[in-house]
Amino acid sequence: MRGHVRKRGNKWCIVLYLGYDDVKGKHQYKWFSGYDTRKIAEADLPNKLQEAQQGLYSVGAEIETIESLMKYMLEAKSSQVRASTLESYERPIQNHIIPGIGKIKVNKLTPRRLRSFYTSLQDEKHLSNRSVELIHTLIHMGLKQAVADGIIAHNVADRVKPPRPDTQEASVWTLEQVIHFLDIAKREEPRYFIGFYLAAMTGMRKSEILALRWHDLNWDTNSLTVKQRLARVKRKPDFGPPKSKKSRRVIDLTEDDMNELKRQQERQDRDRHNADTLYTDNDLVLCKPDGRPLHPRTLDDAWYRALKASELPPITFHGLRHTHITLLLEQGENIKVISERAGHYAASFTMDKYAHVLPTIQRQAADHLSDRIHQVRLHSDEK
Repeated sequence: MRGHVRKRGNKWCIVLYLGYDDVKGKHQYKWFSGYDTRKIAEADLPNKLQEAQQGLYSVGAEIETIESLMKYMLEAKSSQVRASTLESYERPIQNHIIPGIGKIKVNKLTPRRLRSFYTSLQDEKHLSNRSVELIHTLIHMGLKQAVADGIIAHNVADRVKPPRPDTQEASVWTLEQVIHFLDIAKREEPRYFIGFYLAAMTGMRKSEILALRWHDLNWDTNSLTVKQRLARVKRKPDFGPPKSKKSRRVIDLTEDDMNELKRQQERQDRDRHNADTLYTDNDLVLCKPDGRPLHPRTLDDAWYRALKASELPPITFHGLRHTHITLLLEQGENIKVISERAGHYAASFTMDKYAHVLPTIQRQAADHLSDRIHQVRLHSDEK
């Protein structure tokens, strides 16, 4: 890469030679004007040469817009991520990124413009901090690809901090509240009861419960294996592997759990008989009366009806999973065992996420140790 400085009128310029453009059939040069003195221009020449070496001013390179960059990124990601993950990328890109900054040239996007965009999403679109953080991640991802492709020299998203998601503790129930809810739900929503029961008693995710099949159960060992999850892609059910490698796990069940599953089998046998030839057997533990996969929203609707009937403090369906893990922690169960049961990628993640429970556990542990010491001393004195 070559460059020099020269005078144009009353100002000095930097001229870079980019090479020969075969498409246009001529030599390509890049001019930078507006320097007051030769000394200032010469001082900046190494910077321009470095940017050219990084591909910022490539011969024949079309500086694309944010819109085309994001569409290209989606196309590239289509073979790298799950269909449900890709769809979660598409929505914020189509609904917010393209309408907001899509027409801006990639090399014209500045940190200030990006910060202003995030502020408008919060103030005008009323998006949550978590939603804006996802949008920032997608923009950063696209710009990172642009840097790798030599379209731009730097990723401006590196210099912008998105709003941090609100870190509030998940609402959970006590054991007494869980039992009360399940009693109400069995009466009010018997068709969907097994979904609530599994969430509360195993800590399974909703997507895992909706994808659970009868052949995933082991009746000899009283256990089940999480092998897949159910998502909605383009308004159609999409079965795929669990959320992560650790999410594929074996969960031990109790005799009570197995009895509830047997009752669910009996319900499905009646459904199969009533539907006759219209029944589609997908081997699903929780499904529609005709055997087809259940829409997550259907389970949510049943959840809110049962929640209202229970008159308990409101929590989300996912709150049942949090409740299960919290109850195990409060019982003093081994943190690694709990992490494996929940399908977390590491025990350290479980500890961080449920740090608010640990002080209570530590107090209980200290009290138990103190009680044990008193018992030993009392036994020694009796001798």
